[in-house]
Parts: sequence; C-alpha cells; structure tokens
Amino acid sequence: MWSLVHEQALEIGFNTDIFDTNLINLSLVVGVVVTLGGDALTSALDERRRSILSSLEDANNKFNEAQNLLKSAQTKLEEAKMEALSIEKAAPSEAKMTSDRILEVASNELQRLRTRAESDKALARSQASGSIYRWMIGSSLTVARQKLNSTDWRKTEKQESLIEGCIKTLQELKVAKTEVKSLKMSA
Repeated sequence: MWSLVHEQALEIGFNTDIFDTNLINLSLVVGVVVTLGGDALTSALDERRRSILSSLEDANNKFNEAQNLLKSAQTKLEEAKMEALSIEKAAPSEAKMTSDRILEVASNELQRLRTRAESDKALARSQASGSIYRWMIGSSLTVARQKLNSTDWRKTEKQESLIEGCIKTLQELKVAKTEVKSLKMSA
C-alpha cells in the first residue's frame, strides 16, 4: 500500500523524499511560528515591559512616600527633642515651685493646727476653771449648810458672824475667779 501511495504522489509531482520534505515542512513551520509567534512574543514582551514599568513606577511612588514619612518622623523627632529639652530646663523651676507650694501648704496646716491647739487649750482652761469654780461654790455652800445646821439659831450674834464669814468666803471666791479670768486673757 505504501508503494501505491508513493507512486501516485510521484505522478502528481509530490516529492516523496523524506529528508527533502522534512526540510521544507520545517521551514514552513518555522516561518508560520515566527510570523504568528513573533506577534505573540512582541505583545508578551510589550506586556512584560508595561508590567515592569508599572512596578518601577509603584516602587518609585512607595520610595517617595517612605521618604516623606521619614522626613515627617525626623521633624517629629526634632520637635520631641526640643520639647524634652524645654521640659528638662523647666523641671528644676517646676520642682522648686512645687516644693514651695507644698511647704506653704504644710506651714498653713501647721499654723492651723497650732491655732486649733491654742483654742482647745483655752477651752480646756475655761472648762477647768468653770469646773473648779462650781466645785468651790458647791463646797462653800456645803460648808455653809453644815455650819448653819450646827449652830443655834437663837443666838443672833453667832448667826450674823457666820453669815458674814460665808459672805466673805464667797467674795474671796469671786475675786479668785476674776483673777483667773484676767490671767487667761493676758495669756
């Protein structure tokens, strides 16, 4: 069968030599591939070139953004350094002012406590002197009652001398109270 096909191909004018036809076929295939593949290769290379240019442009934009961020960060760092220096310079005076305020508050509190202690002492003295005064009056009245109960009421001279003695004792107590008050006021 192969021979029959070969003979008919020769009659038509086909070259049946394998080496000759392979070279022709190969050159035809290479020509078609170069023609069709060249366009595809050109478009692929153009696409790749556009992709690379786009990537380069993106990288350039990111680089510019990074530079701007770096400049901004450096500016903020300088501002922070300046603020830290101003705080460092102001710290001793702030500490001194705070210390002075604390000392002033403590001094005022101490003065208030001293004033309170003095007023408490004065109140205690007043209460003590009032208590002593009441005790003295009570004692005097008790002594007077005892003397009145023990005396004979029929003797008027005794009664008069007893009353005069009680009055004198009460007057002495009143004088002592007045002296205590004047001593408190002078203190």
